[in-house]
Amino acid sequence: MEHWYKPKVLLYNDMIQVMASNGFIEEVQLLFRYLESEITGDLQFKTDEFNQLLATLISFKLGGLVMECYEWMKSVVVGCEPDRSTFKLLVKGLESIGEFELSVVVRQDAYKFYGESLDFEAEEEGIAS
Repeated sequence: MEHWYKPKVLLYNDMIQVMASNGFIEEVQLLFRYLESEITGDLQFKTDEFNQLLATLISFKLGGLVMECYEWMKSVVVGCEPDRSTFKLLVKGLESIGEFELSVVVRQDAYKFYGESLDFEAEEEGIAS
């Protein structure tokens, strides 16, 4: 890769979408591993781009990669903290694909970040009322 070129997470997201939609799940995993190897490289990290990547992984029911991406996102090396929208996306998304145990882990992390006030839980209660 050229030293001046700085790929973005969204480029990888697009490639993952194309591969996964064509059934190339093993290739998605390989590409994700390559993306992880770019941590020490020149990738530009933004929370909203990671949220899009998380949404893509959820849409293809890749719960393991979702959690790897989430852990990687909040690592010291990447330093891209999840925000409320990240937690909302993860909790609802993981539950929608039947990954309830993983959702519990994310809820616990959200509690550490935001305490008792999680907007998306209040929204769900408001809708249920």
